Amino acid sequence: LLFFWPIGTGFVKSVVNVFGARQYHPVLQRSMIESFYVRFYMVINVGAVAGCVVIPLVARSSITIAYTIPFVLLLISVIGFVAGSSRYVDVVPQHEFGMGDMQVAEGNGENNVDKPNFSDVAKICMLVVPFNIAYSQCPTTFMVQGAVMKPLFGVIEAPNLDIIDSISVLFFGYLVSTFFYPYLARRNIKLATGYKFALGSALGASAILWSLVVENMIHSEYAKSGNQINVMWQAPSYLLIGAGEIFSISTAYEVAFTASPPNKKAFACAFNLFCIGGIPNMLSLGLYRMCDQWFHNDKGSGNIHLIRDYSEAHVANYFVVLLGIVVLGVLVNLLNPVRNWIASVERKAADASSGSVANTPKPTPTSTPRSKKLAKRNDGKETDPLLK
Repeated sequence: LLFFWPIGTGFVKSVVNVFGARQYHPVLQRSMIESFYVRFYMVINVGAVAGCVVIPLVARSSITIAYTIPFVLLLISVIGFVAGSSRYVDVVPQHEFGMGDMQVAEGNGENNVDKPNFSDVAKICMLVVPFNIAYSQCPTTFMVQGAVMKPLFGVIEAPNLDIIDSISVLFFGYLVSTFFYPYLARRNIKLATGYKFALGSALGASAILWSLVVENMIHSEYAKSGNQINVMWQAPSYLLIGAGEIFSISTAYEVAFTASPPNKKAFACAFNLFCIGGIPNMLSLGLYRMCDQWFHNDKGSGNIHLIRDYSEAHVANYFVVLLGIVVLGVLVNLLNPVRNWIASVERKAADASSGSVANTPKPTPTSTPRSKKLAKRNDGKETDPLLK
C-alpha cells in the first residue's frame, strides 16, 4: 500500500489534468482552460468532502469496506474513461521540443530563446510555495491550536473542521468559474497570473492573521475566566485558505499546463504538485523544528494539549513568522518585473501553441455529422467541448 498507492497517485495526478486541458483548443478556448482548472480543483475537493464524511463512518464498522469504496470508485472511473475514449480529442504528440530542443539549446541558443522551456515553468510554480506553506498548516498548527478549544455541541472538534476548507473550495470555485472568470472573458480581460498568485497568497495571509486573532482570544479567555473558546472560531481561517486555493493552486495547475513545452506538460504538472505539497511540507517541517521552543510550556514539555500548558507556550510567535512568509509571497507576485516576466513566458507558450496548431493536422476524433452540426449551431463561438 505504501509503495503502489503513492506511485499510482503520482502518475494519475500528473496526467489527468493535462488530458482534460487538452480537450480544449489552446488558443481559441484559452479562457475555458482557465475555468477548467478551477472546476478540476473543485472536483478534487468533492472527493475530499465525501471522504471526510463517508469513509470515517464506514471505517468504524469495517476497515476493509472503507478501503474497498475508493477501489471500486477508481475501477468505475477507469471503465468510464475507456468507454468514452471515442469522444476524446487525442492530439498526436509533437517532438519539436524534445531531444532536439536540448541540442538547439547547446548549439544555437538564439533559436531557442522564444520557445517555452521547463525551467521557466518551474520558477513560476515556485511562486505559490509561500501560500502552500500557509495551506500546509491546516492539518498541523491549526490542529494544535484547535486541540485546546471547546468542541461545538461537544462533538465537532478541530480535525472535523478540515471539511470547511473543501466546502470553501467548492463554493468559491463555483463563483469564480461560473461568474467571475466568464465575466472577465466577455470583456476581453485576462487577470494576470501574478495577480492571481498575489490574491491567493493574500487570502492565505488573512487566514494566518485570523489565527493570530484566535490565539489572542484563547489566551485572553483563559486568563480572564479559565475557560476555553469555541472551536468554530477557527472556521474563518479554513474558509480563507479554501478561497486562496482557487487563485493559487488551481492557477498553478493551469500555468504548469499552458506555459510548458508540448512534450513536458505532464512533467511540469508533476513538478507543480511537488511545489504544492512536497516543498511546502518540507519547509514547514524545518520551520517547525527551528521554532520548536515556542511549542513548549514553562516546564519545557512539548505536551501542550491542555489549555493550562498551551497558555504558557508561544504559538503566536510561530503564526507571526508564517504571516511574514505569506506576505512576502504577496509582495513578490505583485512586483512588476515578476508579473511581466510571467506574462512573457505565457506569451512564448501561446505563440508556440499557435504555431504548432497551425502546422499540425487536426486532432482526432475526426469531424462527424454531429460535430459539423454543432459547429454550425455555435457559429464560431467559443464553446466547451465537455458540455457537448
